[in-house]
Amino acid sequence: MLHVLEHFRNPIVIIWLLLVLTLEYRAFKVNATAAINNDGRLIKNFFFGLLFKFVIPVFLIFIVHILSKYYLYKLDNSFFIFLIDFLALDLSLYWFHVISHKNPSIWRFHAVHHLDEQLDATTGIRVHFGELILRFIFQLPAIYFLAIPVETYILFGFVHIMLSIFHHSNIHITNKIDTIINQLIIMPSMHSVHHHAIPNDTNSNYGFVFSFWDKIFRTYNPSKREDNWKFGLKYATEKSLAKLIFYPFTTKHLRNY
Repeated sequence: MLHVLEHFRNPIVIIWLLLVLTLEYRAFKVNATAAINNDGRLIKNFFFGLLFKFVIPVFLIFIVHILSKYYLYKLDNSFFIFLIDFLALDLSLYWFHVISHKNPSIWRFHAVHHLDEQLDATTGIRVHFGELILRFIFQLPAIYFLAIPVETYILFGFVHIMLSIFHHSNIHITNKIDTIINQLIIMPSMHSVHHHAIPNDTNSNYGFVFSFWDKIFRTYNPSKREDNWKFGLKYATEKSLAKLIFYPFTTKHLRNY
């Protein structure tokens, strides 16, 4: 099954992204024309998405493959071990996300994601390549000391990007279904709060795949999305593609840039 996924994951992700975009642009909350014409936002989002999905992961998977040859031990393949590894990868990303909002140096990279002033499925693939590398470095101890197989790392990456596209979207889901699924998996209603420009909301709901990390570590925010919400950052506006690429490597302050 995993070999099939390796060969078809990119087409699957592309089809999923296009499907989610189609469904959400049919919803009244999303204005497709505004999304496309807003300072070339789709061009910017797809540029970062290309690096996020098709370029950088190839090198990261290669590193995990090489690292796996030097693991201290190797565990038998079982669902229990797979579950532990999967949870560990997700937990490490949760803590990286929390730290990225508190550490000024890492925030410079993560802010590129938050500067998107319109929330849709493409926001989920708008991640600066510098953040991807820092995120991977943060995960390395868990990968190495738990001897996580490269296959598990690949599968987690696939699930992560599929859910990232989904929980940044505006797909209409009934409250009952949303509430049930959100007990375990992060839904758009929960993650949209994280992109609200108000700092108290921006600095909450950090989870990637599972919703219970935020509840366990008390970063869960039950606020409900409202139609008049401003997405992005309260103190800064969207930037050009060139500025988004190079800003994290400069000494300039985002609010004055």
